[in-house]
Amino acid sequence: MEDITASGLVPDLSTQQKSALVESLKAERSREQIVSGIQHAAADFGNLAAIATNIGLPADLIKGMQGAQIAATGIAQFATGNYLGAVASVTSLAGLGAPDAGAQRHAQMMQYLQQQFAIVKRRGKVLGSNGRNLAAKNRKAADEFASQLMAKLDADLFRRDI
Repeated sequence: MEDITASGLVPDLSTQQKSALVESLKAERSREQIVSGIQHAAADFGNLAAIATNIGLPADLIKGMQGAQIAATGIAQFATGNYLGAVASVTSLAGLGAPDAGAQRHAQMMQYLQQQFAIVKRRGKVLGSNGRNLAAKNRKAADEFASQLMAKLDADLFRRDI
């Protein structure tokens, strides 16, 4: 930080002003490091929640990690001056126990698909039954045709032999 004042970038500042500038820059760097650490913690909580979900840990534990992620994100947003983002993060904690809209849509889609597969299965049974009946009729008709053809061939051969 002292490099800025020693480099001559700010030649018109008094020694007291240069000292104040250096202290201000140190404080800003410290604040940025703290915010960066909080943001990393928020990301870590999010990753831990995802891992916990993937391996089937209890829902309460997962909600706790998600809550910690939201809280850390809100703190980081507040620290950077994004007050609306901080308020949005904190107020989203109230909805943490609410059902996830994506999960609800997924459940609705799965229910719809189950209903449709049940219909297809019923139709398949009907078609299968009808198909078996049709095949039996075709087999019977083919057998009759083969019998008639053989009889005719036998009759024609018998006539030729006489």
